[in-house]
Amino acid sequence: METPESSFHAWILTGNALNLLLRSISADAFTDVTMREHLVRLDEELKDFPPDEMLTRLHALPKEDKTLLTAASRQAMSIAGENAEIMLGLGREEAEAVLRLLAHESYH
Repeated sequence: METPESSFHAWILTGNALNLLLRSISADAFTDVTMREHLVRLDEELKDFPPDEMLTRLHALPKEDKTLLTAASRQAMSIAGENAEIMLGLGREEAEAVLRLLAHESYH
């Protein structure tokens, strides 16, 4: 269920996942320039979304964007591993709940 807290968690997860993938030591892991450019564009677009509206705004994105953000968030969680809560600002359980909400809305 979408709540203000889940929207805030989506804001934290997507922002920190994009930061990890685009600006950290993991940034050089992209071999697909087009994908990286797509994530950079999404990062720019999402930065102005208010936390309490994040899920609503994410649901309004094209399916391709939501799919890429979900994949990027999963990749960031994988990179962070046991340090996910520190590196991404959310525990694995909260992050998975956000990803389920995004996936659920992607098919409506």
